Amino acid sequence: MTTIEFNNHVNKIESLLIGFSMKLTRNRDNAKDLMQETLMRCYDKRDRFQEGTNFKSWATTIMY
Repeated sequence: MTTIEFNNHVNKIESLLIGFSMKLTRNRDNAKDLMQETLMRCYDKRDRFQEGTNFKSWATTIMY
């Protein structure tokens, strides 16, 4: 997955990830930190993402 493809996937689900991180942390600052950490991990592991699978599920699993 290229960086552009990764950014497109993230842009589509960014609000969902923010909401999920708030649900997990119940704190705005911690949610922002969790979101940043998750996106860094997703980006580092983007070569493991299999095209045709659900990016949202993949990213939320990493977040959880």
